[in-house]
Amino acid sequence: MMNRFLRFLPFLFLVFLAAHPAGAQVCGLCKLSLMNSPEGRHLAKAFNHGILFLLAMPYALGGLITFGLYSIKRNENKDDQ
Repeated sequence: MMNRFLRFLPFLFLVFLAAHPAGAQVCGLCKLSLMNSPEGRHLAKAFNHGILFLLAMPYALGGLITFGLYSIKRNENKDDQ
């Protein structure tokens, strides 16, 4: 069980690193236009998190698919032995 956790530790590190607010920057023009109003500041934060979500989803789906295929292949190898 611990070995399985250690394999996913780098992935967890990258997820927490990506969630850092400094990593959620938008283009200068969009940021400037959103920061000019009080409502825009709230929207800018939501926009930053939306960008992170859109960036993370393909990697998460790819990881899930890869892990699923790996599990299936590993179970087939156990059945053959």
